[in-house]
Amino acid sequence: MTSEKVIQSYVLEKWFVSTIRRDSSAAIEPPVHRYCETLIWEWDHETRNMGALIGQTESCSSNLCGIKDHFSVCEQLAREDGWKESGDA
Repeated sequence: MTSEKVIQSYVLEKWFVSTIRRDSSAAIEPPVHRYCETLIWEWDHETRNMGALIGQTESCSSNLCGIKDHFSVCEQLAREDGWKESGDA
């Protein structure tokens, strides 16, 4: 099965955040586990182009959990004016 969009956001015209639900690549045999993944890109508001991929998170398999993770990422971008991986100072 292909990935499916769960939610997408533009944050402060600086970042594009996308959460998808996709098959795990670690599955050896069916049934394949599906999980949500949130990707964070730089966003150029003027050209409307995505820049560098600057972060990624993985969450549980439900769409609700993926949405919660998505909003958490958006909140961090706004609060910290950027993305910091867990453990970054």
